[in-house]
Formats: sequence, structure tokens, C-alpha cells
Amino acid sequence: MPPAKNLKDAFNALRPEEPVSADDPEGFYVPRPIGHGIEQLKNWLELDEQINSKLLFTGHRGSGKSTELLRLARDMEEHYFVVSYSVERVLDIQDITYVDVLLSMASQLVGMAQERSIYLENRLVENLIRWSGETVKEWEEDASWEVNLGSK
Repeated sequence: MPPAKNLKDAFNALRPEEPVSADDPEGFYVPRPIGHGIEQLKNWLELDEQINSKLLFTGHRGSGKSTELLRLARDMEEHYFVVSYSVERVLDIQDITYVDVLLSMASQLVGMAQERSIYLENRLVENLIRWSGETVKEWEEDASWEVNLGSK
């Protein structure tokens, strides 16, 4: 894409809702400084054999969170089972709960494992299906109770 010549060109070139591709053919990616958090995270992931952490990435819209995570995933695929997906693409963002997120994560993990011919014990998949059914039922009961309580 040629350099923007006016505001309309610049506006149409900038799409903060889409991460910059890991290959970045347009040259929009701006490398982070040495010692940036993603490089530190990559080193930590490569060294630590007992990682049991949850990470939250925050920042302004268009600040590069998804782009950096996609680049990290690409770099780590050789050594790790990486599952990248967008919750926005598989769920209705206007009507989403933590249950939806957990179930979509489980579904993506199982689907990607099957796609890559990674053997999963039947018991594991059956437990996941049972858990998801119980979780959805429990969540629906809680939601129904809240609606009934609020309607009086």
C-alpha cells in the first residue's frame, strides 16, 4: 500500500481492530525496544518448565496487544502446542459470559488437537463434554434465579 496522501487514505490504512500480520507485508509493524515485555515473556516461557500462570494483556485499542501475541505464538509454535483464535470471531461479543469463553477455549483446544492429529484420551474428551453440560446447566439455573429474583 503506498503512503497515505490525505486523511482518507490514512484512515483507511489504519484498522486497529485487526492485528498486524506476523509477516507484515505492508510494513506497519514497529519493532518494540530490546527488553520489551513480550521478549521477556518469550524467554520465560522457554526457560520455565513448570509454568502455571495466567496473564492479562491490557492496553489501548490499536496499541499492538494482538499483534505481539500473534508474533509470540508464531515464534513459540516450534516448541509448544499453540492455539490462537479470536473470541470475537467465535462468540457474540454483545452477549458473552465467562462460561462462553471457557467453553470456546475448550472447544478450540480439542478441535486444534484433532486437526493436528494429537491423540486425546477418550476419557478426557468425555469429561470435558460432561463438564461443559454441567456448567451450562448450572449457569442457566443461576441466570434463571437472578431473573426471577429481579422481577418481583
